Amino acid sequence: MTVVNTIGAGDTHCGGLLVALSQGQPLLEAVTQANRLAGYVVGMESGSLLR
Repeated sequence: MTVVNTIGAGDTHCGGLLVALSQGQPLLEAVTQANRLAGYVVGMESGSLLR
């Protein structure tokens, strides 16, 4: 993956982690999901997963 823009990565990570934990996912799975989401957002110019 090529990093295009890091703006929004931290917010996306925190949000993804909180959502996963609130859905009852174990910590390791929740962090993995949050990492994946943050990885997606750094590949977008907009700094958002919304298009």
